[in-house]
Amino acid sequence: MKMLRVLAALAAFLLPAAAFGQAMVGSGQVWGNSTATRAPAKSETVTAILDRALGSTRGALIERGASAWGLILPGTAGLALVSGGAGGDPSYAILGLSGGGCNAALTASNGGVLYSTASACAILAGTANASRPLLSGSSAAPSWAAFSLPGSVTSGGIPYFSSTSAMASSAALTANALVLGGGAGAAPSTPVGLGTTTTVLHGNAAGAPSFAAVSNSDLSTGAANTVKGSVNGTTTTDLAVASCSALYSFTQWVTGTGWQCGFIPVLPSRATAATLNLSAFSAVQTQGYASPGDGGGAMFQKLAGGVQFRDTNISSAVLVGGSGYTNGNYFTVPLTGGSGANCFAFVAVSGGAVTSVSRGAPCTNYKSGDVLTTPNSFIGGTGSGFTWTVNGLTTPSGSFTDTGSNKWQITTDSGNYFNVKQFGAKADWVLGVNDAGATNNQSAFLNAFYAAYQNDSHSPGNGSTTGAKIIVTPGNFMVCGGLNVPMGVWLSGQGVVSTMLKRCKADTTGINFITLCDITYHIGQFGCRISDMTLFSDNVNVTTTDAMVYSENGQQQTLVENVLIQPTGEGCFRYNTGWGGAANALLNNIDCELNQGSTATAMVFNASSTHFGLRESTIGCGGTGCPSATAIAINSGRMVVNTLDVEQFGTGLLMNNATAGNTSIYQNVQQNSNSCTQAITLSGTNIPSNTVFLNVATGCPKTILNGQTGGTDYTGTIRGALMCPGIAGGGTCSGEIP
Repeated sequence: MKMLRVLAALAAFLLPAAAFGQAMVGSGQVWGNSTATRAPAKSETVTAILDRALGSTRGALIERGASAWGLILPGTAGLALVSGGAGGDPSYAILGLSGGGCNAALTASNGGVLYSTASACAILAGTANASRPLLSGSSAAPSWAAFSLPGSVTSGGIPYFSSTSAMASSAALTANALVLGGGAGAAPSTPVGLGTTTTVLHGNAAGAPSFAAVSNSDLSTGAANTVKGSVNGTTTTDLAVASCSALYSFTQWVTGTGWQCGFIPVLPSRATAATLNLSAFSAVQTQGYASPGDGGGAMFQKLAGGVQFRDTNISSAVLVGGSGYTNGNYFTVPLTGGSGANCFAFVAVSGGAVTSVSRGAPCTNYKSGDVLTTPNSFIGGTGSGFTWTVNGLTTPSGSFTDTGSNKWQITTDSGNYFNVKQFGAKADWVLGVNDAGATNNQSAFLNAFYAAYQNDSHSPGNGSTTGAKIIVTPGNFMVCGGLNVPMGVWLSGQGVVSTMLKRCKADTTGINFITLCDITYHIGQFGCRISDMTLFSDNVNVTTTDAMVYSENGQQQTLVENVLIQPTGEGCFRYNTGWGGAANALLNNIDCELNQGSTATAMVFNASSTHFGLRESTIGCGGTGCPSATAIAINSGRMVVNTLDVEQFGTGLLMNNATAGNTSIYQNVQQNSNSCTQAITLSGTNIPSNTVFLNVATGCPKTILNGQTGGTDYTGTIRGALMCPGIAGGGTCSGEIP
């Protein structure tokens, strides 16, 4: 483009010559002087003029310099004409990076690689070794690696260096296996395999490692009497087992002494514990119930030498009657001597000699060979020579003796509870299945009673502490022969729909199912109690004088609470005599349900010095009812009935109390009309006006059948306080709110 502009300027410069009359210029020529001297103008070629004015160097380029036109002489072959920018002269040069060039003179190399330095292009010369990978030089020039890549690879293999200058692929490796190096020139492999869940990897200085179990010889030991462990949760150190510090405590074997210090061992069951020598320990614990009757879930304390189990009882003894004693029957006689204490008995004397010794409450802590006797002051004041030598004890089902002859006493838990399962009880009775398939749990319950009764030393009736609570877990427990719940023992189920004690069908007449406190003690007793369970009987051998629950001296606390009682032909509850004088005997939330057609009296109260309480309860009869039965009979004693529902009984209340001064209250009672003839019967021997009736609603034909001398019957709902005097008072029940 610059050359065209120069030619155009020259043409314009030369054209005016024609205007001045000069000769005509030839085609493609100009008017001028191409010589080296001054001469007239003539027709000249443009080339001649330019050669004369600028020069004739081949390959030169015309360019406008700073002050005039000039030539750019030819540069080195292969160089590009590079602009000098505004105000600068172009020149032949190597094209810089910013202009799309390399800023360097490059020499080609076959198989080489073009790369960039910090300021120019460069070529990495090709290598004579095929398959070499290109290695980055970071911020320096790249280079060819000293080794070659493999020509092919194996799926599942891994690359490795087969020599100092070559890489290869290993064979396929076993999934999840440990990879072992093969050494110089050899491929890695997986020769060890996977091992098992019970093995670990063992090193081998002479070859490949292997998986195997850990043996004692594999462990790295610390100092003597130390173990590896942590006391702070962050670091591991050697813990000295000999120190038994406040932070940790271990059991250790001391030569010549045995096991020392240490924690309480936890064993699978009582049966397992009995197979071990536990001499090293002072306490042991068993786990929960792996199988019925295993006695699990308990704590045990080792007894000192000579101390006897508390959960055993004297089962037999040899009687020597002596002579000179005063004939008679003696109750609550203390037996002294031997290794135990607080053993009381009923003693009969005939012909001047003791003829029988019987007990209700357990005599525990005794051993075979103990000789017991009593001062003659307790059996008439005369005589001597009476002895009662123990020759048999019940077998404990809670406590046990280990193979080292150590005795282990079962103890209550932190809540002062025992559990009948700790003594081997089994809840295996099934409704609708004969009793033959179920366990008789009497011995398990009695052993629990023995342990609880002697949970603390005591003397009956003197106000000292004794006893414990015994938990009866959910399930159906069959018991044959009845149970005597001692003073201070509370037998508690887990609810009427969860826990059931089932009376054995084999029980004979004259056996009360549950006896509260010891009836051979003719003194008041405290704390015997049952609660939160069902008592069930399908026994056809019993009579109407037998009872599911019986007592003669339980007092001052609640005896029965939250209990469903389902007898067959016996009554639900009977209380006689009332040993110990004036006292309370309370029953709360009782549901007594007699069998259809029963003629038993559901509840009988017959203790003149006892104040009975029956609250928030139901007394019913199933099926078509019990038209010949009575719900409650009060033969003596004071009675408060409050909030009672009576269903399908011939008589709701029989007042037959001839004891002067015994007054009762019968209030907030309802009785439906099914099977009944009267809600209340006042017998001819009942002392008139001894009962206040209040808020009694019934559909029976008569509300009160008044058999008192000169008495008149009463019909209708009793709303206000009502009393029924005898003939001296006019015989008419009165006091009702009009």
